[in-house]
Amino acid sequence: MRKHLTICALCATALGACSDEAATPTAVYPVYAGVDAGQAAVSTDSDAGPGSFRSAVEAANGDASITSIRFESGVGTLVLASTITYTGTQSLSIDGSGAVIDASGVGDALVANGGASLSLLDLTIKDAGEDGVFVDVPVTASGEVAVELRRVTLSGHGEYGLHIDDQTSESPASLRLTVVESYILDTGFSPVISDKDGIRVDEGGPGDIVSLIDRSTFTGNAADGIEYDERGPGDVHVVARNSVFDLNGTQPQDPDDLEDGFDIDEAGEGSVYAEFLHVSASGNDDGGIDLDEEGPGDIVMWLNQVVANDNIDDNIKASEDADAEDTDELDGSGGIQFRFQNVESRRSGDNGIQLEEFGIGDVYGEVVNTTSSENADDGINIDQADEGDGVVRLQTSTFENNADDDINIDHVTVIGG
Repeated sequence: MRKHLTICALCATALGACSDEAATPTAVYPVYAGVDAGQAAVSTDSDAGPGSFRSAVEAANGDASITSIRFESGVGTLVLASTITYTGTQSLSIDGSGAVIDASGVGDALVANGGASLSLLDLTIKDAGEDGVFVDVPVTASGEVAVELRRVTLSGHGEYGLHIDDQTSESPASLRLTVVESYILDTGFSPVISDKDGIRVDEGGPGDIVSLIDRSTFTGNAADGIEYDERGPGDVHVVARNSVFDLNGTQPQDPDDLEDGFDIDEAGEGSVYAEFLHVSASGNDDGGIDLDEEGPGDIVMWLNQVVANDNIDDNIKASEDADAEDTDELDGSGGIQFRFQNVESRRSGDNGIQLEEFGIGDVYGEVVNTTSSENADDGINIDQADEGDGVVRLQTSTFENNADDDINIDHVTVIGG
C-alpha cells in the first residue's frame, strides 16, 4: 500500500509548523533594506524631477547601493505620466508612507524586470490601464524572487493588480509572495471577457511558488481573487489566514475558465500544499477554493474555520489527475490528503465539497465539526476513480438538505457518518 503523507506535511516548509485554532501569527521576514542601506527619498508628488518617485527609482537603477526608497510624510497623490520601471538587480523596498499612485493615464504603473526582490509598504496604486505592479522575471534570475505587499491597496486596474510572470522566461528561480494587511480590489475589468485576476503568480521553470496571505482582502475582481499557475517542475506551498476571497469573477467569463475566490493550478511534476485558517471564500462566479493538480504529485490541504458559501459552482474543490504513465517511477500518480475542521459550506450551485482523484492514488482525510447543507448537488462528493486504500473519517459533521446526496463517496472507506 502506498504510504500517504500526513496532513501536517503541508506545513513542513519555510512557512512554519502546523497551526491550531489559537495560532499566533507566523513570523514574516520582509525584504526591506537594513538601516545602513542606501536610501532614496521621495519628497514631491511631481511625476519627474528632483525628489520624485521616478527619480528615486532611476537612481536605484543606476546605483546598486540604493536598496530603499521612502516617501516623505504628506506627499499625497502622485499622477503618473508613464510607467515607472525598476531594472536593478538589488532587492528594493519602497515605503509609501500612505502615498497614492494614480496610474489612470498609463498602461502598467510599476514594472520590475531585473530579477530583484521587491517590497511595497503603506502604498496605494490605482487605476492603471494594465497592471498595477508587473514583476517580469528574467531568464537570468536564480535562487528566489520575493515580492511582498504590506498595507498595500491595489485597485481599479484594467488587468492584474499584481502579476508575477516566470512563465515567459522559465527561469530556475522560485517565487515567494507575501501579502499582509492588504486590499486587492476591483481589478481586471475590460471591454472583453476577462481572465485578469486580483493577483496572478505564473511559474514556468523548475522553481516553487511559496506564499503567505495574512489579514488581506481580495474582492470584486473581474477574474480570480488570486491565482497561482505552476506549470514546470516544482511545488506550490500556500498559507492563507484571516483573509477574505469573496465576490470575485464578477465580469462575464469564458465558460471554459470560470473564476474562483482562490485558485491553484499545478500542472508539472510537483505537489500542492495548502493551509487555510480563518478564511472566507464566498459568492464567487465559479468556486470558492479550487485546487487542481494535473501532474505527478499530491494535494495536501488543511482547512480550519473556513466559510465558503453561495459560490456558483463547488464551494470547495480539489482535483488530482496525474498521468498513469508516470506512476511506476514516482510511486503512484499522487493522491489527496486533507483535514477539514470547523468548515461551513452552504448553497453552492453544485457540490458543497468536491474531491476528485482520477489517477492512481488514494484519498485520505478527516471532516470534523463541518456543515455542508442546502447545496444544489451533493453535500460532500468524494470520487476515488479506482479501487484503492483511501479512508475518510466523518466526525460530528452535518450534511443535510442538499438537492442530491448529502454524502456521496465512492471507492473510499468511510468511518463515521
